[in-house]
Amino acid sequence: MSSEVTWSDVSLKDTSVGDIVRVKLNAYRGVVGEIHNGRYCEVLAVGGGDVIVRSIDGILPELSETHHAPYSLEKRAQA
Repeated sequence: MSSEVTWSDVSLKDTSVGDIVRVKLNAYRGVVGEIHNGRYCEVLAVGGGDVIVRSIDGILPELSETHHAPYSLEKRAQA
């Protein structure tokens, strides 16, 4: 039986350190969007209304301790 990866909106109360998230494809505009949109990240911390992540996709520039609002992220869930 194969498992399919699905994505759902991030909720601060349901997001924990170690979760895998993806920056939504339309989260940011311009140069910021080119750097961040679609990136795969691991959650390092949740606090102050932000989700703090590091990139895990091997794409440069590497993102380290980057703060995102939860509405700009999607969380990976196994279906």
